[in-house]
Amino acid sequence: MFVFSFFVAGPSAKAGDYKHEGVGFYAFSSQISETLPVYRFYSPVSGDHFYTISEQEKDFVINNLSNYYTYEGVGFYAFSSQISEALPVYRFLNYINGDHFYTISEQEKDFLFRTYSPSCSVPKFQSAFGTTPEMA
Repeated sequence: MFVFSFFVAGPSAKAGDYKHEGVGFYAFSSQISETLPVYRFYSPVSGDHFYTISEQEKDFVINNLSNYYTYEGVGFYAFSSQISEALPVYRFLNYINGDHFYTISEQEKDFLFRTYSPSCSVPKFQSAFGTTPEMA
């Protein structure tokens, strides 16, 4: 198992501004049945780590954003669809500082949608690895 820890900070936070919140979720360190690789990227520009389960998104970032993100390979493995007792992981991007935020909390996800409008430049839903509800 891979333990993914969460840190929290405000919308204009820098690397040293984060506070550890504990375990965010668990994932697989090796592939098991019905899991897919979750690809990891690092930005030396922002200090951000970025994860995607999408092969197409991985290829896009490698081919078009290599000046911003360094591909680090497979970070861990996750389910690509809903299974019993698995929770979706929601990914948000802070357009002000380039930081990605990940949560399994429906309350945090809902708070971000209520607090930041789609036209706002701070946390906005992008996609998820694991399963996601239909976003309308």
